Amino acid sequence: MAKSLCFDPKSANPNLFLSQNLKQVRYTSFPQHRYTTTFFYPGLYVLGLPGFQSGQHYWEVDVGHKSNWILGIVKDTVPRKGPHNLSINNGFFVVRKQEDNVYYGCDQSTLKLMDSPMRIGVFVDVSSGHIAFSNADNTELIFVMSGCSFVGTLFPFFCPGVPVREEDLGPLSLCY
Repeated sequence: MAKSLCFDPKSANPNLFLSQNLKQVRYTSFPQHRYTTTFFYPGLYVLGLPGFQSGQHYWEVDVGHKSNWILGIVKDTVPRKGPHNLSINNGFFVVRKQEDNVYYGCDQSTLKLMDSPMRIGVFVDVSSGHIAFSNADNTELIFVMSGCSFVGTLFPFFCPGVPVREEDLGPLSLCY
């Protein structure tokens, strides 16, 4: 799936700038005009395309040295406007980095990592309800969710984070 994965401009929050090839996303303080009503707001979120309903899927994201980001998958039914509670019950299956070396799984459990990964691998097996996040450079497992109910269309989900320091201005990049 990684070769065809790209960011969905119709879902991107107006404060997210997408590269021309739709493989990078970064925060911008200058809102982009979106000719759609399907974008996320106020969350700095964007979906990946294509969505899927079955099969096994894997992609990698270069997160660089960013101090915060969110990655995972979401159900097609998640709300796009208003406050977002990023929980499994609301259709969000994500991992987030909140600050240096502080990571959380969907259940709000704190994850202890030895290193701060620069590339994250995301593996989804729809039929078994399994999603795993790993350090793509050394294959260290970061977080696993099993027994999830994946009904309907699922989409890759991304948040490049709120810039709190210079490194956060860099993009999230889909790896080939």
